[in-house]
Amino acid sequence: MAPTAWSAVNFDDTSDELIPHAPESEDFPKILGRCRIHHYTVGNDGTIESTPAGPLLARPTTTQTRTLGETATLRTTALGLAPISYRWSKDGGFLPGETNATLELTSLTRAASGEYRVEIQNSAGTLLRTFPLTVRVPFKWSVPGNPSLGGIEFTATFIDRVAVTSSNSSNVEVEVSADLADWEVLPDPPRIENGALILREATGNNQERRYYRIRQR
Repeated sequence: MAPTAWSAVNFDDTSDELIPHAPESEDFPKILGRCRIHHYTVGNDGTIESTPAGPLLARPTTTQTRTLGETATLRTTALGLAPISYRWSKDGGFLPGETNATLELTSLTRAASGEYRVEIQNSAGTLLRTFPLTVRVPFKWSVPGNPSLGGIEFTATFIDRVAVTSSNSSNVEVEVSADLADWEVLPDPPRIENGALILREATGNNQERRYYRIRQR
């Protein structure tokens, strides 16, 4: 039941939230004379009415990128009429037991990459928000060798021993530097052989110092 005066409104009730002014589609006097606070509507004549509303998101969702073995914490905060429930899913499938405002994923593997979604619900409505998560897997380098054609050559493999393919290495870029300050893309693009990434620089063995790194965009 709505209160009859402002003195009866419980502003300490955190289950409610500030709601924006009335939409422009409403007639002009109502826009000036009404704002919604704690799910109560105040009219031009001073009357107060109850206006239940669905949950509002108080924390924006963000895309996250993590490295193999790390922890990803997906947080959301919703305001609205209590009780508010949460239900998390990944790539369209609900995650059993994940019904809190925060989803914590530990010891990440490459399989944890995907689109996470939280369904926020109260008696007045439902809100859906999406959290894309990417888990990057580092490479392990081999000892450099000198191929018969000259230059310098490395082999790089994923540390989780998954074979390198064109699809799981499409975001890879190899860079080279002489001083660890200025980097440029390796002129010779890497190739894939037997589940490994082969990096070759034709003039690499003619340099006094040469540093290489693999970047995942």
